[in-house]
Amino acid sequence: MKHVIEKTIFFIILFSTVYYFKIVKHEAFYVINNKITNKKQKSIKNLNNKQLKKEYYNIVNYYGEPDIIINKKNGAVIWDKPGIFKDIMLIDDDQIKEKFLYASFKISLTDKKYQEIYKKYDSVMYNRINKELIIQESSLSNALYILDDILISIN
Repeated sequence: MKHVIEKTIFFIILFSTVYYFKIVKHEAFYVINNKITNKKQKSIKNLNNKQLKKEYYNIVNYYGEPDIIINKKNGAVIWDKPGIFKDIMLIDDDQIKEKFLYASFKISLTDKKYQEIYKKYDSVMYNRINKELIIQESSLSNALYILDDILISIN
């Protein structure tokens, strides 16, 4: 029963993350003078989570300015293809207080290997279709630690 509940929660989180990402991508286009543009915003002052704002500046120091900023309550910040990652998202959501960072990494895993990883790290999700590992954490350094441990364990 516990396994079924964990699997159900995993799929809800995975699909809600994908759905939220689609909303974020859609809202990243702004209407200026009746023209659609993806002009970048530089400010994050309307995001609520103080810990998220602190992590934002840490990531900017490593990877530079983000590709997308949705500067509003429950907004998001997205870096597309920073370093070894496919993308990094910071999501300002009232429901996600602590683990607001999503870092995705392209990797091919077997179901057995993913189950081993999931037993060790419950903040890791795997999209089999896109062959993408998603790490949900509170900081980039935590996500990198988990990714490093995973890469060592599969080699």
